[in-house]
Amino acid sequence: VVRGTIPERVICGGNPARVIREIGEQDDLRYR
Repeated sequence: VVRGTIPERVICGGNPARVIREIGEQDDLRYR
């Protein structure tokens, strides 16, 4: 789950695992 805004949020915001997990749930719905 590494697309679009995820790398940006990871770089900007602290805990990658947490960010990917949160964004993964949200963005997965968008990109699917």
